[in-house]
Amino acid sequence: MLVMFLFLWKSSNYYLLVTAGIIFGICYGSQLIMFPTIMGNYYGAKVFAGINGVTGRTLIVFAASVPMGSGYIFENMGSYDMAIIIVSVFIGIGFLSSLFLAPPKS
Repeated sequence: MLVMFLFLWKSSNYYLLVTAGIIFGICYGSQLIMFPTIMGNYYGAKVFAGINGVTGRTLIVFAASVPMGSGYIFENMGSYDMAIIIVSVFIGIGFLSSLFLAPPKS
């Protein structure tokens, strides 16, 4: 997803943008399936709803702040480049953090 995000940022060919957009969409859509599954595997069915409720609200706050923050950066810098770099860093940190997850224990 990070590679496609950066590719969308720097690509100028229409067909490459469409291809990258499709791949990015598949990656983003797969998160909607994987995230609840991973939460259920790690924490179990008893606390799944509570954890999903807390993380859902937190994700909404961050998802709403990114467009506003990007707009603020654009207004002050005249470009979305810094916003894309910041989001890319957070995606990269999330990816690296996921590499250190231990598998759930039964």
